[in-house]
Amino acid sequence: MDKKLLSLISILFLAGVLFISIVVFNKPIQNYTRAQQESVPSSSASLMFAYPLSTKVNDKVVVNIFVRNTNNVPIANRIVNVNTTLGQIATTNSTTNNIGQATFSLISDTPGTAELTAIIDSNIELNQRVTVKFEL
Repeated sequence: MDKKLLSLISILFLAGVLFISIVVFNKPIQNYTRAQQESVPSSSASLMFAYPLSTKVNDKVVVNIFVRNTNNVPIANRIVNVNTTLGQIATTNSTTNNIGQATFSLISDTPGTAELTAIIDSNIELNQRVTVKFEL
């Protein structure tokens, strides 16, 4: 066979294998070729939840922060600080666990609305803010 034809067949074969691999695995090839996942927290992909969002004065509210990277992969061992405009947070900073979660408790002896903000590693502020209403 001609060398040019053999080279062309080889290139087409490799392209076909690559295409089938991408279709079968349904993920970009860069996810397979990376040495490790990105460990930079994302201010938009990270999440903050509080429950309940409305409660009585002096009742405890559980606040959960989930630290994620831009691919929504959880990031462990990150220090999270939570601030509030009303009430007190038992521990203002916590380290994320293996699923990227840090948990806090909020309580207020004053009626009103508390706005919660979170900061990851002292420099990445979450885009999301949560409000909790304390009633008599």
